[in-house]
Amino acid sequence: MNSRLEQAIQTFSAMDIEDAEDPRQTLALAQRDILREFAPAYTRWLDAHPEAEEGLFPVEQESADEQRDRMAELRPEPDEDVRRWLRVLRYRELIRVAVADFSGLDDFATTTEKISRVADVCVQRALEATGLDGEPFAVIAMGKWGGLEVNYSSDIDALFVASDDVDQESLHRLQRQAPQFIRLISDNTGDGFVFRVDMRLRPEGKMGPLVRTVGQYLRFYERYGMNWTFQALIKARFAGGDAEAARALIDGTRRFVFDPDRSPETLLREVFEMKRMIEKSLRSRGTEVGNVKLGAGSIRDIEFIVQLLQLYHGASNQSLRSPNTLQAMSRLRAHRVITHDEHDRLREAYIFLRVVEHVLQLERDLPVRQLPREPKQWATFQWRVAFALRQPLDTLDLAGRYEETSAAVRRIFGEFFDETIEFLERKQRVRDLCPDLPAELIEEHFRRMESAYFLSCTVGEVAQHVEMIHDLDRKRLCRVDVRYTGSTRRVTVVANDYQGEFAKICGLLSAYGQSILSGRSYTYHDVGELEFYRRPERATRPRPDRRRRRRKVARRPQKQHGPRRIVFSAEVQPAPGHSNQVFSWTEFERDLNRLLTLLEKSEERRANEELTLRVMEAARRMGLGADPEDVMPPIAISVDNESDEHCTILEIRSPDSFMFLFEFANVLSTRDYWIDKVEFDTVDGEVRDRLFVTTRRGGKIEDRVGVDNLRVTVTLMKQFARRLAVAPNPHLALRQFGALIDAACEQVADPTQALASSLDELARVLGAGTYLWEEFLRRQHEHLTPLLANMADLDFGTDRVELERRLNAALEGEDEPGDALNRFKDDEIGRIDMRHLTRRIEHFSDFGAELSTLSDVVLTRGAAEAVAEVSGGGPVPGAWSLCALGKWGGRDLGYASDIELMFVWDAEGPEQVRAGELYERAAMRLARLIRAKRDGIFELDWRLRPGGSSSPLSASFQRFSSYYSFNGGADPYERQALVRLRTVAGDPDLCARIEAHRADYVFDARPHDLARIQHLRNRQRSELVARGTTNAKFSAGGLLDAEYFVQVRQIAAGADDPEVRQPNTEEAVRALHERGHITREEFEQVEAGYRLLRAVINCLRIVRGHSKDLVIPDRRTSEFQFLARRLHSLGQLPDEEGAWDLIAQRMGGLERLFDGLFD
Repeated sequence: MNSRLEQAIQTFSAMDIEDAEDPRQTLALAQRDILREFAPAYTRWLDAHPEAEEGLFPVEQESADEQRDRMAELRPEPDEDVRRWLRVLRYRELIRVAVADFSGLDDFATTTEKISRVADVCVQRALEATGLDGEPFAVIAMGKWGGLEVNYSSDIDALFVASDDVDQESLHRLQRQAPQFIRLISDNTGDGFVFRVDMRLRPEGKMGPLVRTVGQYLRFYERYGMNWTFQALIKARFAGGDAEAARALIDGTRRFVFDPDRSPETLLREVFEMKRMIEKSLRSRGTEVGNVKLGAGSIRDIEFIVQLLQLYHGASNQSLRSPNTLQAMSRLRAHRVITHDEHDRLREAYIFLRVVEHVLQLERDLPVRQLPREPKQWATFQWRVAFALRQPLDTLDLAGRYEETSAAVRRIFGEFFDETIEFLERKQRVRDLCPDLPAELIEEHFRRMESAYFLSCTVGEVAQHVEMIHDLDRKRLCRVDVRYTGSTRRVTVVANDYQGEFAKICGLLSAYGQSILSGRSYTYHDVGELEFYRRPERATRPRPDRRRRRRKVARRPQKQHGPRRIVFSAEVQPAPGHSNQVFSWTEFERDLNRLLTLLEKSEERRANEELTLRVMEAARRMGLGADPEDVMPPIAISVDNESDEHCTILEIRSPDSFMFLFEFANVLSTRDYWIDKVEFDTVDGEVRDRLFVTTRRGGKIEDRVGVDNLRVTVTLMKQFARRLAVAPNPHLALRQFGALIDAACEQVADPTQALASSLDELARVLGAGTYLWEEFLRRQHEHLTPLLANMADLDFGTDRVELERRLNAALEGEDEPGDALNRFKDDEIGRIDMRHLTRRIEHFSDFGAELSTLSDVVLTRGAAEAVAEVSGGGPVPGAWSLCALGKWGGRDLGYASDIELMFVWDAEGPEQVRAGELYERAAMRLARLIRAKRDGIFELDWRLRPGGSSSPLSASFQRFSSYYSFNGGADPYERQALVRLRTVAGDPDLCARIEAHRADYVFDARPHDLARIQHLRNRQRSELVARGTTNAKFSAGGLLDAEYFVQVRQIAAGADDPEVRQPNTEEAVRALHERGHITREEFEQVEAGYRLLRAVINCLRIVRGHSKDLVIPDRRTSEFQFLARRLHSLGQLPDEEGAWDLIAQRMGGLERLFDGLFD
């Protein structure tokens, strides 16, 4: 090692670059020296092209994604020599990669991905230069290029494919252009080469045409494809050109590559024979020893192991189909196709051998595979490898490590082939043990059960399971076998498989007083019409079935397949306090069969309730939950989101406790998580459980919040289960506590601390019924947690100025204002709802005012956005105004209120036509812009506009003023509705004119048509109220009686007394009383009745989530009792006992007042 290199290495090692006079220059010089020693070929090229060094050094750290994005912007100038430009690009980019590699900025995987991305961009630019870009022509990356694992001097294997849409003439033209493309990439000029393109993987090899259509490829593979062909196609990846043609070819080959009907015996023989022939060829040339790529125990051994397992198991699980070797290894480990030890040894060996290969190639920029033999070359090579491995030279025996690595790889290679052959022989041995069973039953069991199941069970156990399955029928849904081994029992359950069944089995064992020590559970998978799953051990559940299982509990078999099965095997022993319990395992089987029958009938909740009560009775017998000071030991949880494509892997370590598996599995089965697989064990009193978990939709829990939620769930559920003994309904408590955890994880920094101190109280409250659940979680769950922590955040309301500021911030930078506007609206509605539910807002009038202020802000901005959008942001003709009506106009909105509104415009002269068209489009845009989260909640209601539903959404001021006149078309009820009109946004002058006309018309001295109003109310009472029910709004004495009474009195008094012209009902009735237009008794009756009915209606809407059903429950039902309790909790009733009588009294008073208007 020369002195300059030593100095460069010391510079990096000492990390003193920042202390230099010119840190960037110092870093650049150090990198240049390292490049000279570790990549002589690149240094020679750079010395010959000094102009290419400009801006190259110092090389700074850059991710693969950042590199890809940066290179995507690189293009030659229009008059630039593309051939030279490509070569300069290739060398500059690979120099960057090499410097980052040997300087320790990038790991191996990043290095090979970056090299592969350099090939991608070079190929794309070459396509553009040769006129192939834009043609129905694509380049498919194969080999290491396809796997994003290219070496510094690798050839790039490729296939050229044309779309099936090309005609013969165009295909011939593409075949003539393809060699030009290859030469542009591969020719070695005075500027070097780009990449050597290897087309030998195409059909017919060197003899075949360079370009074929998708159909020609697929027909060839169907007729002549060999297993080695399909092995190569594992790595197929779109690299450039026509993405649709590439995808058609790659997708079309999957049925050949991952063929579920491929003979595994043939596959094994062919892969093994291929490797044997490679090594035979090396021996004939005397190059077998020291061949890093192809020799015994080489890179190719590892690749063949991985690809063999991908070809076989990839038919049953798409997550194993990755073209990248390291990623495929990780997934094979996650699915237990290979062990952790095998994975670690293969991965370490693969990276080591690939690094060695890199160092070999950087000497001369050639695909060298043979280790050097001359001592001086070996010495130089060894310290280069040591530096590349970040290992001190004096600690590396390269020859010894290489020999050990190769031997280890070869051992695994041999073991894999031997063990796989043994696995395949098991099926025949089971057939021999069960000669009387239908052959198709055994075949289905092997076809639909996981591979690892057969490796973990003896042949005799598999045969027993098949025999037990044979005994199942429509009435006998399970079989149980128990074998006694000293103080423990080995319990085997074979059954039809239903959602949540694993939890049911664990729960029933707990109910029978059995502690589960260890075991495993395996399930069948469905074979879909479009996809075949022969799941390896850790394969995830078939994704196409996930949504169906959510809708229907029972897992119905598809027509072409039998039912799914579960094989559960566990070692159990009596729990403390149950050692003397005597029971029959036949009784256990009967009870399990009953639970499964309930699941078959889709009665999951009933099954859960019955089972949970039984489990809790067993817990009570053990004294669990009796001591409130009982503290659970800590639980160690590790979350792995890297090893499996679809599942989050959860590993739990905890001191053993009774019924933990049931508690956890039961909660996850009824919430947003799905347990795909479980391994459970107890070692020296410690639980060691491994769960493969997904969301109910079938995805990973990848975001930080989701992972934290999962950790909190495990911790809190373990502790909460100890408190279930005090819950009146343990199942309900458990289910609702699970959702409570979700809400806490979303809103509280430390949900464990927020909830843990209240577990006893929560168990009693959540288990008592659905009162608090409906009150706080079902509709407003995302805002529950301020009750548990940070409650002060809800102490203060938000004024209009602050709301507008927050809305502006929410809309800033948003391309689609509607989405942000609706998110803001929904979040703020939830916050206001929570302020009311937690009694931060004492009175419904204040609650309605806060909701109305929010509506003002949202609709004002929405209308402005709508007008700006339809006008293109330019000037608009005339003026417009947004008017609030109904409860919005009166500023007394409630839960699930709709928004009654009117859009009025005015223009003069020739602008009228354009204004009418523009403002109608603006109103229509506003109607689409504001979306209701649920039916009736903030839903825009335009029916009170002039002319009603049959007229345009917008109305000119002329139309407004003529319609709302005594000679216009407005009905008396429409005159009365305008009492609550309030202008909210738009041109101030127009708003003032609207308000003035409304006052002149509504409060004219001419008497109101009371006969028509009485007729309308009588129809509402009779037609909108079901016989034998009481509707809080429409029944006699309902809310409308109060509102109509006030509005009639306002119209009568308003002509002479402007003070009573209030759109808000409570303010209006107060003004009517203060101004002497109604008696004190009338005022008190209206105010009390109106407030109570508003409270009743809001509480009904909280539960039902809409305003369509406002029937007051029968006083004898629990629903009414819950209503009374809600009213009491909100301060609307002095006590719960007299709720019905008080409501009847208030409604009676309102009925008499309203009817008295017509005496």
